[in-house]
Amino acid sequence: MMAPENFFDQQADSLRRSRQAICLFWLFAVIVSFCVAIATGLLLRLIANAYDIEALRNPAGAMVAAAGLTFLILLFGCWRRHRQIQAGVANFLRLYDIREVDPDSGDEEERRYYNLSCEMALASGIPVPQLYLLENQAINSFCIGWEVDQASLVLSRGALERLTREELQGVIAHEYSHVLYGDMRVNTRMLVWLSGLFMIYQAGAVLCVGVSVEGGGRTGPMARHPLVMALGVVLMGIGYIGNFFGKILQTFVCRNREKLADASAVQFTRNPAGISGALKKLGKDNLRARLGHRIFEEFGHMLFADTKLHFVSRALASHPPLEERIRWLDPGWDGVFPAVPRRAGEFSEDIYTGNHPLPPLRKVREVYEHVGTPDAGEVDHMHLWLGALPQDILTLSRNRDGAAAIVLRLFLQDKDEILQKQMERLEAFGDEELLEAVEQARERLPEVRPTDLIPLFDLCAPALRKMYREKREPYLDLVERILEADGQVTLQEYALQMLVEHTLASEAEIRKLCQPRCTVGECEEALNLFLSLLAWDGARTPAEAEESFQAAVNRFRGYQGPTQLKLLGSAQDHFAELDQTLRQLMRLTPGVQKQLIAAAQEAVKVNGRIDGNQLLTFRAAAAAMRVPVSPLLMLEGRKSED
Repeated sequence: MMAPENFFDQQADSLRRSRQAICLFWLFAVIVSFCVAIATGLLLRLIANAYDIEALRNPAGAMVAAAGLTFLILLFGCWRRHRQIQAGVANFLRLYDIREVDPDSGDEEERRYYNLSCEMALASGIPVPQLYLLENQAINSFCIGWEVDQASLVLSRGALERLTREELQGVIAHEYSHVLYGDMRVNTRMLVWLSGLFMIYQAGAVLCVGVSVEGGGRTGPMARHPLVMALGVVLMGIGYIGNFFGKILQTFVCRNREKLADASAVQFTRNPAGISGALKKLGKDNLRARLGHRIFEEFGHMLFADTKLHFVSRALASHPPLEERIRWLDPGWDGVFPAVPRRAGEFSEDIYTGNHPLPPLRKVREVYEHVGTPDAGEVDHMHLWLGALPQDILTLSRNRDGAAAIVLRLFLQDKDEILQKQMERLEAFGDEELLEAVEQARERLPEVRPTDLIPLFDLCAPALRKMYREKREPYLDLVERILEADGQVTLQEYALQMLVEHTLASEAEIRKLCQPRCTVGECEEALNLFLSLLAWDGARTPAEAEESFQAAVNRFRGYQGPTQLKLLGSAQDHFAELDQTLRQLMRLTPGVQKQLIAAAQEAVKVNGRIDGNQLLTFRAAAAAMRVPVSPLLMLEGRKSED
């Protein structure tokens, strides 16, 4: 399969696969219901002939009822799983004995997991995902979530203990590619649909052997009753049809994405030995890689590797054969899986001392070509950036109140008279602990460079999401009062405020904001306003604003065709409309977002310089649109090639 060219093409491909999966699910649901109806009719006919029951010789009504009931059961399974995930990924994963990682617990392996995830996330330009740990000695991982900035990453204890740093980095990079390219969203939807297709089979398994699908142990003494077990066997037999079609759905939608994720992991880390080494260790331990029946059945299509043990299973596997993936990464592999140590051994984390030479960064001609595709140099940069942060700031960023304080610090200004007003409003809020944490953040971060704003915010995002629902609205009101202390709100400040609002929004609210997708014609006013504000933001004169705007519009028209875009007279006159503008830009199709990013790039570099305010606006707006722009793109020393 030819891989799509860039992030936006990947997103379009993800939407296409999602639509295909929806069509296949409804087709399979109808087929399963039809099969159950046929089986019901045959069974009733057999009973009628065996016992000479005339009433059962025409089972049409019973067949329709059986088909309808089956269809309702499938829909109920989907609805139930969707509600569980929608209520919160943390609570859902807890059903499978998966717990959240605490980087301050003192566990060195969990800290390493956190550090590697932070480096990869910040280099990609996305908030750090919520991190979880499955206490199992298998080597595996998966990611789950609806949107890029609401992702959750799960790693097994076996992967933490038995993989080296390079191998672990390769596995994490593999999962991040699924997040960035839209596979996570499709896989999460697949989890919902598969739950419906597996519903009858799972119900039969519960009745037959008494094992709960979502928790260990037996369901009760009735689970051993012969009649109950017989009914369970019948349901499992019928449900196997749905199970079979579920496997087909997994294979059709997911199988070809794994090689792309492997290739992306190599690009992100510049180290094919890392991910290939992890696959080799997993191959040696393939029995344990199943992670137990519950995880294997429902999460098989999401796992880093899904090892099958016989030909039929391999034919319906959601992943390419393990040996094929390894040889693709390591053509010289001898076919021997190495012995897997119980622990990978100790290795040190590089600590920033100020003497490290910065790794070389690629020069960028088109920003959109590098969206969502960090390279090893960017990952190394963020490793050093994290090492240079004061330890107190890192500690604060990991807890809810500390993260809230750092985000408030990002909005505080340097001018004494404005800062005094902002601190007065903070004191009036009445939260002494928050005030103390903000003072600590100010002391440890006396100056925040514009280029550090988004990485700092992304670092705080996981802890900020844990804010209690009853505290969210007062906190958002406090952010707004602090912003308005100087009597005006800049475009950069507003974009950051939008990021805070989106981070604190529930997953259901985020999904609602992003749907449905809109075209250029439907969002033309929003596009016009955004490009106008961006042009005025870095302009010294009206002539420069016009030049910047026209450069952006010409680039946009080059992709899209004629549009009625014109520079608005004054940015401040239309600033109140920005909220609706960003919400509409979030709904643009991936192809139009690609064009918009290219046009915005023209606006910020039109005069041969990249203004710091424009750069921040560009990145903050991109983040609000869920377009992962690396913090190192377009910075000084790596401007776009002419």
